[in-house]
Amino acid sequence: MCKSLKWTLVLTLLALILISCVAPFSDLQSAATLGKDHLEVTPAYSYVGYRDDGSGDHVQSHLAVLAGVGLHDRFDIRLRFDGISIFDEDKLDYWVLSAGPKVSIIPERLSFFLPFGILLEDLESLETHPIILLSIPATRRIDLHSSLKYLIPVIRDNDPVWGINFGLSVAVGRRGAIRPETGFLFHPDESSRYYHYSLGCSFNPSARE
Repeated sequence: MCKSLKWTLVLTLLALILISCVAPFSDLQSAATLGKDHLEVTPAYSYVGYRDDGSGDHVQSHLAVLAGVGLHDRFDIRLRFDGISIFDEDKLDYWVLSAGPKVSIIPERLSFFLPFGILLEDLESLETHPIILLSIPATRRIDLHSSLKYLIPVIRDNDPVWGINFGLSVAVGRRGAIRPETGFLFHPDESSRYYHYSLGCSFNPSARE
């Protein structure tokens, strides 16, 4: 039996079941794929604001867990679960699930990710958002990342919007990485936009020390 088979089966099954938001628009990952039978888990927090006419307001906080498993050296299945708090409430008001495949185009540097997401309280919120991920090494332990995405409603007749993110990863040993990130969600014809500040901490339990 291949290594991490149970994680492969679990995440693949969830990806098929949840093919599924108004999805959170942070990415908190590099362009690299994980490699066959490798698992990565990333707990994360996002502060989401809304900016219009030069003023900004805090509108949401996200607590998230991102997970991925490598099915091939250049192919991952990625899963994400978010709890969302509206404004400054002390409870999580909404839950979002998303999943999809990630394919390496240029190993370690360029990849394509196609997640589908759904807001569990509103099953008509099905969206897909194709994403291009780019990574560039800055130092031996630090990589710079950027991503461009297009959020497309699948069921509702809403306008698609664009998202762009900028971040970095700082390696911690061979198994971990700290991932700060910021980004924007916007419609090209409007001056207002959403923005986020996020922090994730990745852990790869299958990596060798």
